[in-house]
Amino acid sequence: SFNRTEYLDPESRRVSYQTWTLMNTLASGLVAEGKVEHAKRVMNKVLANMPERNYSIRDTVEKYHAMVTLYSLNEPEKANMLAKASTKFLGSELQFLASLDKQAHESRIEEIRFAGTLLNSFREEAMKNKQTGIVADIDNIFKSVEAKLGAG
Repeated sequence: SFNRTEYLDPESRRVSYQTWTLMNTLASGLVAEGKVEHAKRVMNKVLANMPERNYSIRDTVEKYHAMVTLYSLNEPEKANMLAKASTKFLGSELQFLASLDKQAHESRIEEIRFAGTLLNSFREEAMKNKQTGIVADIDNIFKSVEAKLGAG
C-alpha cells in the first residue's frame, strides 16, 4: 500500500505531495462551506491512504495545513499525530544543519530559516489549540539548536 511503503521514488514523492496539497485544499474548502462531515471524510481518507513520512522540509508544509484543518474539525488526536511526526522531522533536519560548520550554515541559511519558520508555525497552531506537550517539544528543539545556529 502507498501509505506503508518504506521508500518512495522521486516521482511517487511528487504525486504524494500534490495529493496532500489537493486533499488539504478540498478539506479546507469544505470546512469553509460548513460541510464538516465531508471534510472529515476527506481527511480520514488522506490519513488512511497517503504516506505520513516526510522526505523533505517541504513535505511538512502540507502536514501543517492538514494539522490546521484537523484541529478545525475537532480532531486533535489526528492533528497531534501529524504535528509530532513533522516537528520531529524538522527537529532532525535542524539538528543536522546545526552540526555543520559555520560556512555550511551560511550557505544553507534559507533552508535553516524555512525549517525554523515552519517549526514556529506548528508551535503557534499547537499553542492556539492548547496542545502544551507539542509546544514543549518544539521549545526543546529550538533550545537544542539555538546555540549552534546562533540568532541568524
